[in-house]
Amino acid sequence: MLQAFGFFWLISCGTLLAETHDYMSLNIDQLLKLKVSVASKDEETIAQAPGIVSVVTRAQILEYGATNLFDVLRRIPGIIPQNSVIFPDNLVSIRGGHSSVIDRRTLVLINGRPFREAFSGGAGAVFYLGFPITAIERIEVVRGPGSALYGANAFSGVINVITRTQGSNELSVSGGSFKTATMDFSLSGGSSDSVNYFLSGQGLSSDGWNFEATDIKGINNSETFGKKVYGSFAHANLGSFNISAFHGDVKQHFLGSNQSWPGDYYDRKSSLLDLSYELEFSKTWSATVNGTHHTHRRFVSSDAVDVDSTNSILELTLEGELTDSVKSISGFIYNQLNGSNRNSSKGEIASLWRSAYTQVSYQLQDLRLLVGTQYNDIASHSKLSNRASVIWDFSEKWSVKALFGEAFRSPMLSEIKNEIPGELVGNQDLLPESMKTKEVQISNHGQSYQWTGTFFQSHLTDAIGFKFLDDGSRTFTNKGNLRFQGIEFEAFYQVDEDLKFEVSVSTQENEDSSGKKGTQIDSELMAKLGFSYYLSKHSSLALFNNYYSAPNNWEDLYPDSGTKAINPNTGAYNHLTANIRHNFGEFGELSLFVDNLLQDKAVYWPDISRKNVNAFPIQSERSFLLRYRYTL
Repeated sequence: MLQAFGFFWLISCGTLLAETHDYMSLNIDQLLKLKVSVASKDEETIAQAPGIVSVVTRAQILEYGATNLFDVLRRIPGIIPQNSVIFPDNLVSIRGGHSSVIDRRTLVLINGRPFREAFSGGAGAVFYLGFPITAIERIEVVRGPGSALYGANAFSGVINVITRTQGSNELSVSGGSFKTATMDFSLSGGSSDSVNYFLSGQGLSSDGWNFEATDIKGINNSETFGKKVYGSFAHANLGSFNISAFHGDVKQHFLGSNQSWPGDYYDRKSSLLDLSYELEFSKTWSATVNGTHHTHRRFVSSDAVDVDSTNSILELTLEGELTDSVKSISGFIYNQLNGSNRNSSKGEIASLWRSAYTQVSYQLQDLRLLVGTQYNDIASHSKLSNRASVIWDFSEKWSVKALFGEAFRSPMLSEIKNEIPGELVGNQDLLPESMKTKEVQISNHGQSYQWTGTFFQSHLTDAIGFKFLDDGSRTFTNKGNLRFQGIEFEAFYQVDEDLKFEVSVSTQENEDSSGKKGTQIDSELMAKLGFSYYLSKHSSLALFNNYYSAPNNWEDLYPDSGTKAINPNTGAYNHLTANIRHNFGEFGELSLFVDNLLQDKAVYWPDISRKNVNAFPIQSERSFLLRYRYTL
């Protein structure tokens, strides 16, 4: 009945909300003045940011619909959310640069503060599924290196979620396919701009979609893998003092690390607490002290902790103007990592990371120059990461960026000190992964359009991967070099205040040190197209399609690996979403979000975690979610 209702509404009406229409009434020039901070820790327009930056605003999230961050991030050029039977919903791959099921090469920030799990370095599912969508003001994404500012793990890219500090009080409930039910809320208040608070939360319960597959033992079975997701975020501003906190909990059934039936279970909990104090010395100089504490716990049953880790960061930042045209930012970071795995014979293990960075930018009329460096002292290794950029606005509508950046990824606790007999052994001689990237971007805009074209080339050395030992267990090793290069095109066109289009096309190719091409399973071509149309100021329809070219197959890349071709492989496919909404004014808003509209069967894809089986289900078939939202 819900599907029939959804089809009828899709044909007959269309949606969007008056709140979104406020954003869409702006012209392109005004949207280009939107400020971001992720590329340099200084607020600047996207055109002036020393990085390849894409932004998704709260208005766009409301426009196209989303239930979690995966839904939002998949619309950004060069990004594909990946899935795995070992750690579902745990990874975002940028420019095809992932290394495993662990999200180690993407740095996640919440208001500029690292959300980095200390033991494995990339337990991202709690963030991607649990962070409240209602708390987001915008998402800033840098595709490319960020280690000169952020240190380890800012490798393939950086994702910075900027949260709301004030706004309307809202409550929403929804229900849909797979017996899915959700509830979200946001509350805010305060006496002034400098004294305020914001609270947001979300919850989801779902029986899950039907996961059918033949496992590594040749047994075919199917099961609905249900999940429960809870997330909350809070922020308070008391003058120069700020406090932010996030907690998420994801309970999830999945096939499991041994790739065989019956299914397995994880309960993953993560928390982040950040305290900051800003001291202004003058109108142009200030210092900020941040204390950030991140905890992560993984349960294999209601009371058995599998992985337990903490990550504590103390950072001092000094920024200001040396002259009217020269800005400087410098910082010192002290980072203590602790973690344990109940199956490891090592017990609790620890590591200390220390770093210092500096960056100087110079503005000469239409030309902006920036250089920066960061020194890192990590365990037994030290690393220097540099960056340089030239940004030239050579006419009123045209600009060009030339960027060079270095990145590194330090081995995490599980890679160097973990020891699970017969299964996984750490390697204390492991070197950091390093990468050098060159990028050139040209952009043009007019009164109703804006587009950018980017070419990137990255050279990765000392890539970390698995190596099998004589007893059948695995260890980590530096496996050699990889080269990535590609082209990204992104455009936005606003026909009028009621109709807009956005499109992106990205390609990437890679080659290892032996000359083998296509060593990553990510799509080498992605094309993304979205449009939103206002039927009236209260109603609209928004569609967004992601096209993914066929992935490389494990059995073709590694003919001697013994990959079993026992499941179907969807190959190239289109992931189309539709969001239709109507605002009833004081009576609230009703919306229908349709996910994977064109697929009547689950999407099968090579599993990034293992080469044993050719493909597993990674994405459900078509689903519907009917939502009611009320503004208090």
